[in-house]
Parts: sequence; C-alpha cells; structure tokens
Amino acid sequence: ARYALMSARIGAVVVAGDRVISGGRDRTVRIWQPEIGRMVRIIRAHEGAVLSIAWSPDGSALYSAGREGVIRRIDGASDRILDEWRVEPGEGEGDWIHALAVSPDGAMVAFGDWNGRVRIWPVAPGSRRPWPMRTLLWTAPGLSTR
Repeated sequence: ARYALMSARIGAVVVAGDRVISGGRDRTVRIWQPEIGRMVRIIRAHEGAVLSIAWSPDGSALYSAGREGVIRRIDGASDRILDEWRVEPGEGEGDWIHALAVSPDGAMVAFGDWNGRVRIWPVAPGSRRPWPMRTLLWTAPGLSTR
C-alpha cells in the first residue's frame, strides 16, 4: 500500500497489530491503517519533533516523546492525553528523548536521551519520579534471574 506523504521527516515508526504509528518533525503522531493505505488519526500534542514512540503491551496506551523532553501517555482509543512527564534538562540536547520502551507488564517506561542516559520510571499516576537506581545486573545468555 502507498501512503500519503507526511509534511515533515519521520522521527519514529512503530508497528502495533493492524496499525502503524509514526512521529515526525512536524510535531505530530499519526496512526495509519495499512489495509486501506491511509492515515486514520493525527495527534497534535507535542511542541517539538517526535523522535520516539512506544505502544503499551495491552494496546491501551501510546507513548510519545522527543525534542521537547516530555513523555506523553495517550489513550489508545482516542487522542486524550492521560499523563505527561517532563525530563529535567541536561547539558546541550540532553533532554531530547530518542528511545522509548514500555515494560512487558506496562508498569514502567524506559527512555534514553541524547547524552546516552537511560532512565526507568513507573507509569502509575502519582508515582514518585525518578526512582533511584539501586541495582543493575548483567546476565549471561540462557541464565535465569528468577
């Protein structure tokens, strides 16, 4: 299927079931349906380029972030913003979020910035952010941590 051209460069793409979600320098998140080859929704919540997108494992929420240093949790069935979290500015472009992932249980979001820092925050409303890192663990292939 062919898609209508976006007006700006694409910063992120995620395939989520029967949908494709893109984020761009035009500060939008767009939801596409490949079967019909068209954009079906556009979310205009960002003030800067959208550089990273993640879909919650249960499909209930879309996460987007980018140049403005804000992570947004957006309702998967509408364009309603459920939560926003601002990342404290770092040196230079340190608050630009370039990578975003949601934990398999949907309870945590991990994100990486321009300076190479990776942070993990809880998703539940009212949770204290950021959590201090207390433990890190490398595991060998095939080694269980349970």
